[in-house]
Amino acid sequence: IVIPILKADKNKFEINSYRPISLTCTLCKLLEKIVNRRLVWYLETSHKFIKQQYGFRRHHSTQDFLATLHTHISEAIKKKQHTILNALDLEKAYDMVWKNIVIDILSSWSIDSNMIKFLHNFLTDRTIQVKVNNILSEHTAIENGLPQGSIISVTLFLVAINDIYL
Repeated sequence: IVIPILKADKNKFEINSYRPISLTCTLCKLLEKIVNRRLVWYLETSHKFIKQQYGFRRHHSTQDFLATLHTHISEAIKKKQHTILNALDLEKAYDMVWKNIVIDILSSWSIDSNMIKFLHNFLTDRTIQVKVNNILSEHTAIENGLPQGSIISVTLFLVAINDIYL
């Protein structure tokens, strides 16, 4: 079930002003948390994420990023060089993730086949129902994207964008 939540300072009469949040049963959330913890452990201990990825990772805070950026800028100034910062703000980022690419990336990283099967099943044949004012819509098939509000979606999004760094 998906509940649309109005984004801050947005027009409530425009559909793009809402963030879809997936409601999942407690047992599913617990299973997701267990799988996510194992997946994150593997990805971090095997250094699969690029070092420039500071978002949504333990021991990689905004302050760490700013300190690194400050160091790069200071070094460039000393050497009379330029520094380029490319910051992206991706709209509907989770909705745009292709599940097959995430699975392919994880497979190429030698992730355990049982983990791959679980994640493939987790992302495949998903349907949603939207609930507004206690009225539930019909089921709608979701072809791609990561579920908003899902515990494991953050990690899978990091996997999807890992190779964007230039």
